[in-house]
Amino acid sequence: MDPQRSLQSNLARFRRRFAQVARQIEAADLKDIEMITGPRGEKTLLERGVQLASAYDPKREGEKLAEEMAREPADLLIAVGFGLGYHLEAYRQKLACPILIYEPSLSRLRAALSLRPGFSLLGHRDVHLATTSDALRAQFHKLYVPGIRTRLFVHPALMRLDGEAVYEAARTISRAKDSYDITAVTNVKLYSLWARSTIQNLPQLLKSPPADRLFGRYKGLPAVVAAAGPSLNKQLPLLREMREKVLVIAIGQCLGALRAAGIEPDFVHIVESQNVAHQLEKAGGGEGVNFVPMASCHPTVFEIPVATRFIVYPQLNAIANWLAGALDFVPHTIGGGTVAQSAVFLAHAMGGNPIILIGQDLAFTGGKIYAQDSLYEEVGFEQTEGNKYVLTKHETKAALFGRTIDQKDRRRSRPLVWVEGWDGERVPTSVSYATFIEQYREIGRYMRSRDVLLLNCTEGGARIPELEHCAFREALAQCTSDVACEKPDLQAISNEWHVESTETLERKLEADRKALAELVQECEQGSEQTEQVERALARARSKQHKIDLLARLGRAEKRVRKCLAEIPWIDTVIQRELHRYAAEVRSIDVPGESPQRAIEEARCLFEAVLAGSDRVGELMDQLARRIDEYKEELRKSLEDAGGGNAGNSQ
Repeated sequence: MDPQRSLQSNLARFRRRFAQVARQIEAADLKDIEMITGPRGEKTLLERGVQLASAYDPKREGEKLAEEMAREPADLLIAVGFGLGYHLEAYRQKLACPILIYEPSLSRLRAALSLRPGFSLLGHRDVHLATTSDALRAQFHKLYVPGIRTRLFVHPALMRLDGEAVYEAARTISRAKDSYDITAVTNVKLYSLWARSTIQNLPQLLKSPPADRLFGRYKGLPAVVAAAGPSLNKQLPLLREMREKVLVIAIGQCLGALRAAGIEPDFVHIVESQNVAHQLEKAGGGEGVNFVPMASCHPTVFEIPVATRFIVYPQLNAIANWLAGALDFVPHTIGGGTVAQSAVFLAHAMGGNPIILIGQDLAFTGGKIYAQDSLYEEVGFEQTEGNKYVLTKHETKAALFGRTIDQKDRRRSRPLVWVEGWDGERVPTSVSYATFIEQYREIGRYMRSRDVLLLNCTEGGARIPELEHCAFREALAQCTSDVACEKPDLQAISNEWHVESTETLERKLEADRKALAELVQECEQGSEQTEQVERALARARSKQHKIDLLARLGRAEKRVRKCLAEIPWIDTVIQRELHRYAAEVRSIDVPGESPQRAIEEARCLFEAVLAGSDRVGELMDQLARRIDEYKEELRKSLEDAGGGNAGNSQ
């Protein structure tokens, strides 16, 4: 077939899904690539002396590569380098998992698609294509689920032609995967803790207004989010000068540094579920603080006297979402995994624009980790051999959390990561900081999609992708006026708020108890059916009989999932069990689409839900007790006030 006709035929197969890539392929230049014919008449491509496939038997070569690719099982294959596509077709015949193809050269793609007519692989819905690092990251984000098995395979020709592109692709996937895994693992570990803490905090939550009472109140005002990185201190003199013209949100650990510079922030934000009451206490106390904690913060944090308290009900916290829905609050959208990133979304919800980051180093600047006068300023960093580092004086931070560090842990080596710095030079950082840098990509895109300007004005530390970088003075000069902005009366907002009745909460809780009982019953019946189906499959003679048995099991799974949907927060509470059982299923050596795999997956679902249902019931009992406690407190307060409104007490 004529090369142009072959190209158009192949492009037609995936033009709808990858329209922009198809246009770019059509426009690609082929001057560095030539077609050659081998001794048996097979055609291949040659680029800078490197063949993209064998000139003798390219199909058999592709089959051998596919055998190598399939040596380890995968739920997602990332194929770096397209070659002529023979290895991808052969792999697809062996394993039907989704494939993400990354080919950084549009010219190679055009040449390959022009050479091979009838190449249908790219038309499959679970075969995906990326030609840039950003597209690779975006496609991986859509396809990857923490816990699935990923396999990265590099085509030998690409390794020889463009080692830098291979390295960049591997680094992109590794950092994205680490980011998603760390976030997922952290969330799974914390789901139950968030649930317990939120329930324990219920009386305090009902006494304090939700943060949605602040949403939109600072519309158009520049918002400065102050983190605790070592570059923070150099920005504080200018922040003090411009203090009344901006909204200032500080994370708890940098409150001391701001106060040492004569700055009282508009809000102090804390998200931790561990006890970080010392972040306020060691910084001079909370009496003048407008405090914005998560609903799931450690209960001790709510005991600190503050000026006002506004509660954040994050969407990630299912119990908090449940409460918000029952009480008609607006749950808060949060991205990323740090308190500073949460503060960015808080500033956005309040109406801040632009949002300016200071002290967001996310790197070890000048051998330091934290700003001077911030809570953990003594903790340091020391580079060691083998591209590693140790923390220094971190026992002082541990002591604030009631922990001790033995001599071995004091000198424990950690891997060092090098990233692009704010000024373009490479700077050292940790694996966790590199993960947070990666998370900012999505945050930057999110803000840009909502016409919010997110500026990194740290002037130190790491360069953060998808964010604009400029000097702090330059940013303030562009977005502030000579007139101080009028800010809302927070005390008045707080005093106007109260919860007089828990009737809606009690009705929702009772409905969830009934749904839990139904869920347990369905899981018990599903477990019995799993055993029955497994025995019946061993005796089944016809294909239709096997299909009918598996369909019966599928209906049982569907009923359980429907019950789970009736109580949205249950699914998050039992995530630990779901992940544990899913890991066990993946460890069983059975084909991915076999009847036995279907049985094991059904058994996983039923056993996981049953294993977590007792804990869910205990949480419901705790929630009922906390509602009763609040009702009793409210009754006594109303009596003491002679029937007046006591619902706004701090």
